[in-house]
Amino acid sequence: MTLDTNTKALLWSAVTDLDLQLYKASVYKLRWDSPGVGLDMGLPALEEARLTLEDVAEWPDAAGEPVDRFRQALARYTASLEARDHTTASGQQTTLFNALAALRAAIRDL
Repeated sequence: MTLDTNTKALLWSAVTDLDLQLYKASVYKLRWDSPGVGLDMGLPALEEARLTLEDVAEWPDAAGEPVDRFRQALARYTASLEARDHTTASGQQTTLFNALAALRAAIRDL
């Protein structure tokens, strides 16, 4: 599949934003319950990542499975943080980063 330059740039921009939001959330997670800098900032970063997924009107078919995996991993990770379940969140974070790597690879291969 060959994408036009604008579509490819939009997809790379979305992947870059997802990467940035996950990085921010992981840094804020280190401060866990510190008021104003812990999950108070980490959860909004994850919500921004979710919105970025929704902002892309149509992900290419070749990225469909990686997008779905990322979306599910993001939802599970966010839920574990909201539940203040540190142990589950740590495992889910690894799954989420792996899902992002798969999504990045899928976009690169387009």
